[in-house]
Amino acid sequence: MIGVSLILTSCLGETDTQFSGMPLSYITRTEGGTVFARTIDGLAITSSSIKNLTPGTFVVITYSWNEKTNTVTEDNIYDVTVTNIDGPIEQSSIAHNAAPVQTPEIPLKDFQPFLYNSNIYNAGEYFDYHIFYSYQTDESDKGQLKFYKSEETDISDNKLVIDARWEASAFGKDSEKGASGAVKIKSIMDEFLAGSSSTEYKTLQVTFQYFEKGNDGKITLKKSQPYSMVISKEKQ
Repeated sequence: MIGVSLILTSCLGETDTQFSGMPLSYITRTEGGTVFARTIDGLAITSSSIKNLTPGTFVVITYSWNEKTNTVTEDNIYDVTVTNIDGPIEQSSIAHNAAPVQTPEIPLKDFQPFLYNSNIYNAGEYFDYHIFYSYQTDESDKGQLKFYKSEETDISDNKLVIDARWEASAFGKDSEKGASGAVKIKSIMDEFLAGSSSTEYKTLQVTFQYFEKGNDGKITLKKSQPYSMVISKEKQ
């Protein structure tokens, strides 16, 4: 599972306020060059270890903040205590062509797509056009999960269908242990926004297709539940 659940606690007393979390976060920097993490709920956090991370990457940060021992910078960034950082999370993009025919089909044992939309999570521009997923297969060989724009995609109907395929690769990873990643779909968003004004919003229905093995051993093509994704040119 991708570490996306924010754990937030507050203890209110006369002089003590504290909270903690383990959210998926995007590493970026201020105009002044300070490296910080933007969590999925929009909170800006930093620390000595976060400042050593590479901007443009996604990580899962376990952290805490206590008003007695921690501070807030002039840029309203919380200087937190970090106990663990997982990542960076694998990033990929979507091929604009249809998925190649796979014989035999390789099923995904566990595939859990999840869309982070800034309108929902108040995460600003940082999470726009990224879809996050976790997956696992029965394959013992190394490989890579790749994504393709399905022929079922209908731009006129604001319908985006993404095919996920596990493909063998000597430079890939062993997915028996499970893995998580982020796929950027901005280039495909440009197709949906072609001809739109800068203030026009569109709501896409995003669906993943992938092979899955049933209890009877048969491999079938499964579709995920569609996600609603709001896009516009002004958010790019």
